[in-house]
Amino acid sequence: MELSVFKRETKGRSALTQLRARGYIPAVIYNKNQDSYPVYLELAAFEKVLRSVAKNHLSSTVFSLSIDGKVEKAVIKEVQYNKTTYTPIHIDFLTGSDEDFVNVKIPIECKNQADSIWSKLGGVLRMPIRSYKVRCKMGSVPASFSVDVEKMEIGDTKRLEDITLPEGVSPLVNVKEVAVAIAKR
Repeated sequence: MELSVFKRETKGRSALTQLRARGYIPAVIYNKNQDSYPVYLELAAFEKVLRSVAKNHLSSTVFSLSIDGKVEKAVIKEVQYNKTTYTPIHIDFLTGSDEDFVNVKIPIECKNQADSIWSKLGGVLRMPIRSYKVRCKMGSVPASFSVDVEKMEIGDTKRLEDITLPEGVSPLVNVKEVAVAIAKR
């Protein structure tokens, strides 16, 4: 995903309000090797990217940020939204090279629900955890983790430790927590 961002010289609440009124989103770029600096990007361009990113995959998407003709890889640390319109009003990016480690939330997806026995017997899929917080290199951020629920039965659970992590990816949460459960309706 590519985004163009522009350096921002003005600071303060009124400057941010003016940027938002003109159709821009204020943002900050963080990097462990240099000081953070303020930028802004077009709201329309970011909303277009949001429409093309699969549901719940924004945190695991690696962006190519074009800043003054230089391209940097980045992940989103946080997006702040307007409480009433749910329009993005501020974004924090974390930039780095392919070899830099980042902490990201990777979505957990369940596959083979329709083919499962429990769905035909009135079972319901429960996901108390929808994303898995991990540490990995920016160049190898997984898009998602997949859990096969076809062979599960009512009352079965799968924990985070049951999800196979690729090499170089380490968990940042308690792996004993239940990620998926099949409950009776």
